[in-house]
This record gives sequence, structure tokens and C-alpha cells, in this order.
Amino acid sequence: MTSDIESPWICVTNSSTSEYHVFSKPIRKSENDDREYRLIRLGNGLEAMVIQNAGAERAAACMNVAVGFLQDPDDMPGTAHFCEHLLFMGTELYPKENEFDDYITKNGGYNNADTQPDSTIYHFNVFADSLSGALSRFASFFHCPIFDPSCTSREIIAVDSEFKRNLQNDAFRVSQVERHLSKQGHPWRKFENGTKESLIQAPCRMEAKGSFSCIPPPVDGSVSGSPSLIDIEDGTKLTEDSYIQEARRRVIEWWNNEYDANRMRLCVIGKESVEYLSDLISRLFSPIATRNLDPLPIMSVHPYGPDEVGTMLFVQTIIDIFRLDISFPIPDQSPHWRHQPASLLTHLVGHEGPGSLFSNLKRKHWARWLDAGYYILGRGSAIFKVEVGLTHSGFVHHREINLAVHQYLSFLRSSVLPAWHQSEEHALRILDFRYSEKGDPQDYAIYLTRQLSSLALPPRDQCISAPQLVEAWDPEDPMKPGGGEKEVRDILNLLTAENSRSTLWAKKDDHERISGKNTTWEHEPWYGTGYATERYDASFLRQANSAHVIPGIYLPLPNKFIPQRLDVAQQLVTLELEKQPQLIRETSLSSLWYKKVDRFRVPKSSATVLVCTPVANNFPRDRALTCLFAACVRDSLEEFAYDATLAGLFWSFWPSRLGFQFTLNGFNDKFLVLASRVLEKVRELEMNEDILCTRKQDLKRSLHNDSLEQP
Repeated sequence: MTSDIESPWICVTNSSTSEYHVFSKPIRKSENDDREYRLIRLGNGLEAMVIQNAGAERAAACMNVAVGFLQDPDDMPGTAHFCEHLLFMGTELYPKENEFDDYITKNGGYNNADTQPDSTIYHFNVFADSLSGALSRFASFFHCPIFDPSCTSREIIAVDSEFKRNLQNDAFRVSQVERHLSKQGHPWRKFENGTKESLIQAPCRMEAKGSFSCIPPPVDGSVSGSPSLIDIEDGTKLTEDSYIQEARRRVIEWWNNEYDANRMRLCVIGKESVEYLSDLISRLFSPIATRNLDPLPIMSVHPYGPDEVGTMLFVQTIIDIFRLDISFPIPDQSPHWRHQPASLLTHLVGHEGPGSLFSNLKRKHWARWLDAGYYILGRGSAIFKVEVGLTHSGFVHHREINLAVHQYLSFLRSSVLPAWHQSEEHALRILDFRYSEKGDPQDYAIYLTRQLSSLALPPRDQCISAPQLVEAWDPEDPMKPGGGEKEVRDILNLLTAENSRSTLWAKKDDHERISGKNTTWEHEPWYGTGYATERYDASFLRQANSAHVIPGIYLPLPNKFIPQRLDVAQQLVTLELEKQPQLIRETSLSSLWYKKVDRFRVPKSSATVLVCTPVANNFPRDRALTCLFAACVRDSLEEFAYDATLAGLFWSFWPSRLGFQFTLNGFNDKFLVLASRVLEKVRELEMNEDILCTRKQDLKRSLHNDSLEQP
């Protein structure tokens, strides 16, 4: 190895691999994380996180390519998605169709890919001993795909089938309406999935106008069947072979123009040493071409401008649902990784404890749930979003709920924000980071490549820790640039009614029932979703920006569930006790089993209580009542248990085949406090008629919507 004194990167030369560089500083990780990390950069610009998970039975990898549907050609929506499909269909090194998929399946693995706005993610997991063969096949996707002509037609149909499968999916339908109503000419308006028409008819129209000449069908006749004729708008007829091959030509051209090693971030997790894995990655991925493109394309202009905000959007749904979303355009917050100001606002607005916005709406029986969060649309542009699941009464009062959200944000702007809120978040993040447990390696690889592809990276030695931790505000001047509170205030000043767009989800009949008028509906061109828009009126804006204080609203109180005792009892355990649970108490009504686990040395516990009753599921009515009882228990504990969830105590209470099942896991310190409260509520639940009515409506709606789901 050789290194530049000024650089943290060390050059590695090896006769069996291409030259690459290793980041020399130690990467900060959790104390409990026994994996070894190494960050490398290949000569072509590709960066890779290499992780040794010694003794693991499974290995995984993910490649994040920093191009997605935002880079689709304007006249060929779905190109990035279509390209994603074709890369699996063979390469020069492994020309057999589905060779990669077959190898992964035979070696106990799973693979998939996902086309997103600003990236395309390819990932897999496999038996640890089979990683090398999987990586060899995987790497060839990115330097020698053959875009097999015999697969082109079939993959066009596969893309089209995905679209048709989502035609009744309201999440896709609403999302596309919101994109459709972005700025004219903005890439955010593009159609993400693609269809047979978008991939074929547009190229054919261009040919009909003499814009290009289609590549003839392959000599071997790999596109099977008799050539059919396709009608273009001006009457020109083209053979199916011609338009399929033109679609293939276009996607190959797009791949050559957009896929660049500079834009790729890789993560590989295996049981081998980081030195071995680094050499393997260098050998397999160095052939990927460098085209000197912008490594991370940025969406510098936000898709929501003055004409798009200050509006109310009414969208027709397929399923029976009432929901209100309120979105605020804000800048990408990646540069503020130290304090993560959007995270604190997510905590304050989305809080579900006493004095919260949600608690206020729930008391009025208007809201079933409330979420707040920060979402990146594409590198450079983001939104802060508040989502409210509405009851029927809440749907009728959606205007009042919208006002309540804006008035709560106005309340935050006028409030003193004590620094302890950020300090508490800082403490909770440290706990979560220190005692985090290993998850699925494939999911972890996906997560890490996303972090490595963000707009503003923290120092490389903090690329693992920075996204998971936040710093306390500057104690001397939190309002100075970079002090922490200033960045929170900067976002809050953007969360105004004039700078928002609301989306109300409901079926057409429900919209028209409460509007009391014949709505003029327009239709989004791809899914055909009905929608209508109107601008906020002056009265709404005046009330939304008023200093009116909502009765009963106050900032969250200190979290009493944050654990203080984090010691782990040092106690000898017999071999038998380590292997299996022991029956330590038994009565005529109950059995108690216990297993002490010393292996992981973390101050956490896990408990499951199964309540058996013969009347829980005898008949459909019994099952419905069982579901209602469980829902009412959860409902009654939402305020009390919310802080427990924030502090790492997770609980659930749901119907089971034998009755009810209560599970609880998390830090030991306040474990019994929450367990006792939940069991007490199960035993002594007082039914509230309004809440019971709301939960009955929820259950009926859920059963009805289930009947609309695909089998």
C-alpha cells in the first residue's frame, strides 16, 4: 500500500486486481457491532462499502445507480424501469437468460430491483459460500449487458403488467396525480413505471415522422410469432418487430449515456475478510466504464412553485378511505446532517402523547392516525408532509383539520423551543445506535448505499454513524448558522398555508356528498384518476396564519420512559437454560416460561403473553368482536405508550388464532411499567361508545377494502 500524506485514501496495488484506494480512517460504528467495515474507491470512481460479518450464514450486496425515472427521455416514459428489467436478461460473460436469477435461487437467495426517482437499486442475498459467484454475475450487469433481443418483447409486457397491476392501487394513483400537477416541464411530472404504449408508441410516432430509422429485427428471428401491424395516429403501419427493436435501441442508448461508474455506490456483506472482499470487488467491478458524468444528478429546481402551492387537491380513490395530506416544499436537508432539523419537527408535529395535535384531533373523533415526516423527492428537493387518517366525521370536517395543522405549526413558530427537546433526541439516538441489533443483511446493504448516494455526505469516517445520530444544539448560540435551532426555525418559516398543497383522498361519491355541488373533474392521463383543484380562499389563509392557540395544545413533556439503568446482570447460566426456555411457574390458569439470554449482552428483554379463550374465533361475529376489543385496547393506550415507543419499548396487542397475543420488547428499565399498564388495561378496559363506533367503522371499511384487493 502507498498513501499520500495529505489524503485519507491509501492506494492498494495487487497483481491480481486493478488498483484501488482504501479510506484509511476508522469508520465509527456501534460498540455492539462486531462487523468490520472498509470503504474503498475503484479507479473508475465507483465507491463501495465492504463489510465482513464473520461466521454469518448469508451474504448480501446492493448496487445503487444514481439515475432513475427523472432521467427518462421525455418521449419514452419508463425507460429506466425497462432498463432495470433487461439487465437481468443476460450479459456477455453470462449470456444465458436469467443466469443470475437461477444462480441466486439455487443458492438459497433472493434478488430484486427498484427504480426510484433519482436512483435504481439492484440487490440480492445468498448463502455466504456462494457470494463470489453471485457477485461475478451481478457485476456484469453494469459493464457488459447484452439486452437480449429475444427478451425485449417479454420485458415490455412485464413492465406493462406491473402498471396494470397497480391501476387499482390508490397510493400509485394519488402519487401520479400529485406529480402530474407539478411545474410544467419539470422532470418530477414524469411517469415512473412505463407501459407498452409509452415504451413503443412514442418511438413509433417518431419513426412515422421520419425522426429515425428502426433497427431491423435480429437475423435469428428471436422475436417470435407473425409480425403484427401497429396503427400510428397518421395511419402509418409498422411491424411489431420494428417497434420492439427500436425500443431496445433506445434503452441501450440511454444506458450508455446514463450508467457511469461515478454514479454507482456498492455495498457487499460477506463472511470473508475485508481485504479479500475488496480485492474481489476491484477485480469484478473495475471493468465498469467511466463516462465522466455528474456523479450525483441534482434536482435543483423544486417541482412545486407559486402556482402549485396554496392549493387544495381532491383525488378520487378506488377503496373506501378518508385521508388528508399536507405537503410543504423545502430544500434537501442532507447538508444539515449534524442536527437533522427536520427530524425534530417530525417529532413535534407527529407526536401522539398528551397535548399533541393528534391527541386533540382524536378527542374530537376526527383522526384515526397522524404521521409527519421529511421526504426527499430527488437529490436537491424535498417536502415536509403531514398525513392524517380521517374518520368519516373527520372527512366532513377536513377544512377544520387542515386549519388545525397550520395553527399548530403557527404555534410552534411562536413558541420557545427548549434545547432539551434536541438533547433528548440526541440521547435516544445514542441509545438506539449503541444497542442496535443486526438486521437482514440485504436491507442493511440497501440502506448503506442510499446513504452513500445522498446529496451531502458527512465525513466518510461517520458515514455509518451520522445518519443514525444527532448532535445537541450549540449551547452558547443555537440561533447562529449551524447552531441547530436556526435550521429548525428556517424550516418552520416555510411551513405556511401559502407554501402548502393539501390532498384529500376519498371516493368520488363521498367528495360530491360533502361538497354539495357538481364538481368538475379532470383526469390524470396514465391512471385515469379523477381529481379537482381549488386555491385556498382568503378566509382559510387568514385563519391558518392566525395566532389562535388550540385549546389543550402544548409541547411534548420530558419522556419518562428513557432508560436510566443499562446494566446487564452478570449471572452464570446452565447449558440447559441457555438452550431452551424453562417452565418456572404453573397454575390451573397459566404457565410461565423463562429463558435467560447472555449471548448478546444488551439490557433488553422480550415477552409474549398469549391469552387463550375458546370464544375468540368460533364464528365470524366472534372474530369481529375480538378484533374490536383489541383495537379498543390499543386505542386506549396510544397516549400513554407513545413515549415508550420513542424510548425503545415496542408493544403490540392483536387477535390471534387462540385468542389474543400481547408482545413487548425493549430496554429492561421501564419494561415492567409498560407491561403492567397494558395488562391492567386489558383486564379493566372501559368502553367508550364513540371510540367503539369509530373502530366499528374502521373494521367495516377494512373488510370492504380487503374484498377489492388482488387475490
